[in-house]
Amino acid sequence: MRKVSVLLLVLVVLVITACQNQSTSERVRESSSTRATNNETEQITSENESSSEVDVEPVVEEPVYLDETNYSGDELEIIQLINARIRYLWEEDEQQYLQLFRENSSISSMPSYKIKTAKLSGDLTIREQRTLYEGTVFLEETRIGGNESLSMYVFTKLKDEGDSARWKFADID
Repeated sequence: MRKVSVLLLVLVVLVITACQNQSTSERVRESSSTRATNNETEQITSENESSSEVDVEPVVEEPVYLDETNYSGDELEIIQLINARIRYLWEEDEQQYLQLFRENSSISSMPSYKIKTAKLSGDLTIREQRTLYEGTVFLEETRIGGNESLSMYVFTKLKDEGDSARWKFADID
């Protein structure tokens, strides 16, 4: 009987140990699963936080150019010249910008502002002078930041350049 008692005791200890091992492994599995879920949650949270910290660049509109469809000849060339000025200001391309002006022009650098919209304020006039043609027009400009200005644009086209003559800015007041 003693052997049976010892055998039963050993069997009970083994069953209890096996049950404890099973519940321990279940707890370990649950704990691992919980940690994995917590890590995933933390990762998603940190991704959301980092994405909310991203600086969003303000949307910058393109400038509104003068409509070229109603013009032809010299007038079209002048309107295209004004549009080129607006584009080069927008692109901050000083080299191309300065090529729009006569060498003897008072303009020697590009202004710091950009033109958002431009509208002719009056008629474009072209007069023939002794050595050149002179064009003038008033332009209402709205600059980035909302400042409005009325500018007089003066253009010249040299007669002695013949067929290769092109309109260029003489001055902007």
